[in-house]
Amino acid sequence: MYSQRIRVKLLSRCAPNTWLRQLPRTDPRWENCDFLFDPNERDYDWLVVDDELPRKVEGNQLAYEELLTC
Repeated sequence: MYSQRIRVKLLSRCAPNTWLRQLPRTDPRWENCDFLFDPNERDYDWLVVDDELPRKVEGNQLAYEELLTC
């Protein structure tokens, strides 16, 4: 049915288990998609951002930068 797996990185301020509950059997694989929740993951085909990028503290400012690889 599907010949190639698609790697989907999901960034959110919510915990990853929040999104896993939305998938069948809380499995990060669904049909031909692998869902990735590691913010440091660099090998992905698609990027999904829910609401806004998660925040991290740099010095005394909140910041987040995602260098796209897809």
